[in-house]
Amino acid sequence: MPNFDDLLTNTPAEEQNGGQRLSPEDYAAKKKAEREEVFALSDQTATEVADNSGAFQKFLDLQG
Repeated sequence: MPNFDDLLTNTPAEEQNGGQRLSPEDYAAKKKAEREEVFALSDQTATEVADNSGAFQKFLDLQG
């Protein structure tokens, strides 16, 4: 297994990238972009929950 994503998706890296392997630099850039996208979504969701008491209550109910 050349990378951790293969463990989760059970899809060879060549299939995920249109039959090409990414260079280590390209792979790192791709993963950095994915992390930034997830962090932005997390920030957006936290802001929405903080601004909406009903959404915050649903969050607390879910945690309970």
